[in-house]
Amino acid sequence: SEEDIKLYIDMKGVGDVCNSEEDIKLDWSERSFSLKIYNYSVMDGDDKESGNDNDNKNSNGGVKCLSFGRLHGFISKAAARVKKDRIILTLWKKVEEGKDPEDWPQIAQKGEDDHDIV
Repeated sequence: SEEDIKLYIDMKGVGDVCNSEEDIKLDWSERSFSLKIYNYSVMDGDDKESGNDNDNKNSNGGVKCLSFGRLHGFISKAAARVKKDRIILTLWKKVEEGKDPEDWPQIAQKGEDDHDIV
């Protein structure tokens, strides 16, 4: 059983447009996290949702968010690293001294549907 969990969030070109500390904001507690990505926009027309002119999700200044309100277990630390086409989010499990880290069959606590991808 591993002491950390890595989430790979594929976002084409994110490393080129989100390259300052203000662009990526990670808030976390021992049972939840919220990752917000600011100023991310895709300009190459691959995005199927861009047909609606009233929808500004993909315009400059838009915010993308991934959050889990109730994780499967406790964490002691969380960190995000930006690569060229992805963000790597690492969660370190809180481990009691002398014990092995608990296995997490999933990220969210079972029975909870308290997570959002926006």
